[in-house]
Amino acid sequence: PLPIDVVQGYIGNGSRDLMRRMLGPAHAHQLDRALAAYFERYEARLCVETAVYPGVDELLRALDVPAGVLTNKPGRLARPLCDALGITARLLDARRRRLPGLIRPEGA
Repeated sequence: PLPIDVVQGYIGNGSRDLMRRMLGPAHAHQLDRALAAYFERYEARLCVETAVYPGVDELLRALDVPAGVLTNKPGRLARPLCDALGITARLLDARRRRLPGLIRPEGA
């Protein structure tokens, strides 16, 4: 296993930067191929260990108001994930948006 400080250094700025850091300069020429393989596997296992937080499904039903999803996942992944979790019918939209000035905290 890698030391925690090394793993933390891989976090942030999206999957392309993550893959670039993991490959290192010696393998940078394989970035697109590695990223394609990563997303192929990620899509195939999209909802294997993912679940709605306890109480969220019930809350969405109880609120009975339009709700949406704000995610850093690409839309091609967010929509099928919401479908697999059974929450799409209660959502207004599942869309990936990068809002100006809002970034994921370092190491989050």
